[in-house]
Amino acid sequence: MRRRARGRTVADGGEGATAVLGGAEAVGRVAGVDDDPVRRAKLIGLALCTILFYFVINRWSVGRPAHSLHTVLDTWFPFSPPWQVFYFGYLFFLLIPVLMIRDVRLLGRAVAAFVFVQLVAYAIFLVYPVRMHRPTDFAITDVFTWGVAFTYFVDPPYNCFPSLHLGNAVLTALIAWRLDRKVGGWFLLGAALIALSTVFVRQHYVLDVLGGAALAWIGYRLWFRPAVPDGPRPGQLYPRRWLLVIPALYLTVLLGFYLAYRAGWQPFPWPLPS
Repeated sequence: MRRRARGRTVADGGEGATAVLGGAEAVGRVAGVDDDPVRRAKLIGLALCTILFYFVINRWSVGRPAHSLHTVLDTWFPFSPPWQVFYFGYLFFLLIPVLMIRDVRLLGRAVAAFVFVQLVAYAIFLVYPVRMHRPTDFAITDVFTWGVAFTYFVDPPYNCFPSLHLGNAVLTALIAWRLDRKVGGWFLLGAALIALSTVFVRQHYVLDVLGGAALAWIGYRLWFRPAVPDGPRPGQLYPRRWLLVIPALYLTVLLGFYLAYRAGWQPFPWPLPS
């Protein structure tokens, strides 16, 4: 026995359903989907707590003997502050799973992949520290150079290999790709721009970027991909329009930074002390 539910046919028990437009448009609870807000909050809290260790390790690494992964490939990318615009966009990629995935069980697999990537990277940071050699003699003449200087101030040049900046962007983009090819394609393009930005603003070596992408792929294949072998089931995703929050927040924050620069706000010394 089958019933109609908002543009899709759903079999009894929620099995064998065929979704239209690839997303959950139903209002209210959907059979077979766990959307418990408490569990969702716990998963988001776990991911946020994991991120905090990045800053602890980074500050602790200052002054430690570290390696350089500079190769001839890095000479192909001249220092270019305008790429800071794309570099900054990485932060908003972290919102992709939260805004796409309604089913808490599926979100849990995304968080598991995320935590795996962080912990493996942290272990490498501790065992094989890499230090990025960044330019510190450029003048702050516009909002782009101001943005790069601000980034250098808040993020010391350690925790480089593998690049979590790119690793997390690629991981979330792959998750989006698995859930919705059209949306995921745009996020993969964004991840490619973020990859270029990390070397153009001298935050990472090319080998850091490759390592981050490889780690993201492993985390995705181990933890998330097996959970959706045939794509998402009906009700597991939020409507696509929820993702509009990402460009809205991104542009709003960029505008805020621009206004801060125009107002003369500079909460850091420049050049930075050695």
